[in-house]
Amino acid sequence: MESFHLYMSLAAASHTFRDWINLIPEINPTLGGMMKNSVRRRGDHLILELEFDRPSKLKRCLLTDSHLASTVMLMDGFSVLPVRPVRVDLSYPQPEDTQALKEMFRAPLYFNQAASAIYYNKGILDLPQLHVSTSLYDNVQEELDEFLGHFSWGADAFTTNLYTVVRRQLLTGTCTVNSVAKQLHISSRTLQLRLQERDTQFRLIVQQLRSTLAAKYLQDRQLRIIDIALLLGYRDAKAFSVAFKSWYGCPPSEYRRQ
Repeated sequence: MESFHLYMSLAAASHTFRDWINLIPEINPTLGGMMKNSVRRRGDHLILELEFDRPSKLKRCLLTDSHLASTVMLMDGFSVLPVRPVRVDLSYPQPEDTQALKEMFRAPLYFNQAASAIYYNKGILDLPQLHVSTSLYDNVQEELDEFLGHFSWGADAFTTNLYTVVRRQLLTGTCTVNSVAKQLHISSRTLQLRLQERDTQFRLIVQQLRSTLAAKYLQDRQLRIIDIALLLGYRDAKAFSVAFKSWYGCPPSEYRRQ
């Protein structure tokens, strides 16, 4: 799946499935504008829905199968506990042979539905992500140490929580003083005062975190420039490239080649 590394990076900023699922609609890349994903809850189910702009055709069926199968695999691989769908809706007619689909999804299949979708029990929302219980994302601590290395103050409960919240909110593209303060359960004025005590400002925190993460992400050649832009809260690669050049003196593509 082309976006596997993007979703893995999203997982690194999440503690539970709820965190991860909430981030996906904010950053979800589309397949050439042909389709879009949505996440919603209905009763006891969490529904991941896939919609195409035009009616289903054979090629569209293959794309649907591939995308849904990749999503099922990712969901099952990101949690400490097994995560399996309880129902799979497919927008195309039932084929003569459904054996491959049954083996792929291992859940009841419903054809000729309004949209293709994967149903999960809502209880998965509070399951811990895999990296919470393993060393897979130990490098997040390395990121924090590198980030704090640019400032005169060391790690404490406040700075660690601040780093975690800002890192997560960058993904949504709406990281502000007010939104971060709310997540930290303090007023925006208190947040600004605490930063003043450390001789820094909120915008400098965000800028430094973006530049630190940008350099790290560029080391992973599986991440496209647009993926990195989205992970850092930019809506397009151009805006990210302009910012990156102001930090490192060259475009991200050139930095990656060095």
